[in-house]
Amino acid sequence: MKPKLRRPSPAMVVACLALFVASTGTSIAASHYLITSTKQIKPSVLTKLKGAKGSNGSTGAEGGTGATGATGGAGSPGPSGVVTTATFSGGGITPISAGASAPVFASSTATVTTTASQRLTGAAWGALSSTGAQQTFIYGLCYQASTGGTITFFSPVNSTLTTTTSTYADAASVVPGAGTWTVGYCVFNPGSSSLDRFYGENGWVQVTN
Repeated sequence: MKPKLRRPSPAMVVACLALFVASTGTSIAASHYLITSTKQIKPSVLTKLKGAKGSNGSTGAEGGTGATGATGGAGSPGPSGVVTTATFSGGGITPISAGASAPVFASSTATVTTTASQRLTGAAWGALSSTGAQQTFIYGLCYQASTGGTITFFSPVNSTLTTTTSTYADAASVVPGAGTWTVGYCVFNPGSSSLDRFYGENGWVQVTN
């Protein structure tokens, strides 16, 4: 007589099902991997995953020249450097007396006009001497208002006058102010002997801004 099989109890069925699911889940988990970093991939495999470098693209055509911009407006004109140039020259003159108290023009002069800010710049020379004793004197370029008045040196030069004729030259610049001016080579002779040998002079003056 065969033994009679007992039917499994509900608890036994649940336990067996749980064991099956647990063992199957472990098997599934063991055969799948989650990649979160390239460090988890073997270098040789990682190399094969990279595609080949593509060829360089062709150079694009050069763009056309842009349109010419509009011409800018003309700037305001700057002041001209030289406004006027005048010259003067002369020969022998009347002796310049000794013991003078102010300079005198030696010979010819030029006339120029300036504004308040314009400058007089010039150069001149005179050839002179004295038959008297050696003495000091002052010479140089001078200016005077065209209506008369004081004769003023641009920048006086002190020198020694002798019996030997020499050339005494000067170059200087001054801002006299607004006006019309007589300009020339002048001499101041405060010494004891007259300046009685004067062989000529030559010079020029410019008005500049």
